[in-house]
Amino acid sequence: GGDLRFARSQVAAAVARFADVAVLASPDVLHGRRFGNLVLVGSPAELPVDGLVRRAAGDPFPATVLAGDDVRRFAADACPPSDRAATPSPLPPPGFFGRPPA
Repeated sequence: GGDLRFARSQVAAAVARFADVAVLASPDVLHGRRFGNLVLVGSPAELPVDGLVRRAAGDPFPATVLAGDDVRRFAADACPPSDRAATPSPLPPPGFFGRPPA
């Protein structure tokens, strides 16, 4: 959720390494309104984006696919993490998995 700082840094790292990158996620997650996972895909060759879009749209839980310039805009000014500055992915908020907070 929130500003997706961690996710944006991971996408920036993939953009720096791979020729083609796509991000798939629920629209609520992509817009920071809900905590959740993003699927990051990187390839040295062109990705089958049209097929990813069709399959993601037809899923019982439809996802948005970012590719091309949309991926670069999503990463914006994020810096790829270095080994010295790497951090673990954020923990879900309390109660996220249905258990009340302790």
